[in-house]
Amino acid sequence: MKLKKILLIAVVLLITLDIYYVTRPLPLIAKGLPGVGSIVRLVDSNRTFCSGTVVNDNTIVTAGHCVIEETPLGLALKSTPIEIRAFDNVPRKTFGKVRALSVQMDSAILKGNFQVYEPRDIISDVKTLNEKRDTKAIYVACGYPLDGKLYCTGVHYKNLNDFMWSVDGLLLPGMSGGPVLDENGAVIAINHAVEREHSIVSPTYNIDKEF
Repeated sequence: MKLKKILLIAVVLLITLDIYYVTRPLPLIAKGLPGVGSIVRLVDSNRTFCSGTVVNDNTIVTAGHCVIEETPLGLALKSTPIEIRAFDNVPRKTFGKVRALSVQMDSAILKGNFQVYEPRDIISDVKTLNEKRDTKAIYVACGYPLDGKLYCTGVHYKNLNDFMWSVDGLLLPGMSGGPVLDENGAVIAINHAVEREHSIVSPTYNIDKEF
């Protein structure tokens, strides 16, 4: 009985902590709501396959592996425009075309007319981003896991993983390309992958040079 009680308390604490991490910065996450916001869905055949962030009227940042497709000749950039939808998953005839890709940083840029969305600030200065490598700070990773609703969770910087960052926090399929937000709601990294017990995100180093 004691063990069951302890386990129940632990589960409640974990749920409470996750709710706290998610709801504490909600005004920053929900920038643009009610409306279409800045954290968007990348859609193919009516299904969300990745996430992204609108950073100005004609630019979305996302993960590089989200814009690559397999062809008879091997891997290539998606040649057809990618449909963009907001959190409500309503088609608005908004499309983005791949303009830039960094294989090393697994980041990509889509171009199109995204004026219906509210842009979100992005930090790309290397020095400023390096200062964000703070193990005590709580950041927020967002995306659309498993074709579902917008999900955000608290993450902590852990250590370097080559050029990327390891973070404590679980990313789910579909969250790839979504933003990691700092305490002011600015994009500081892009969701990349889950690796064993932690997740990998890609800091947005110099990404504004591709705008």
